[in-house]
Amino acid sequence: MHSIQRRWAVVKGRIKFFAALFRRLHSGRKRKLHIRNLFHVSAT
Repeated sequence: MHSIQRRWAVVKGRIKFFAALFRRLHSGRKRKLHIRNLFHVSAT
């Protein structure tokens, strides 16, 4: 039971994180480009 609750909490946290990310992406194209550049830098 505890492991399931912990796993669910992690899933909820990820959903919140991605929701915030998508909101930022939709807020503006300039920010989208900025985020894309950040991913590029972190990937290399």
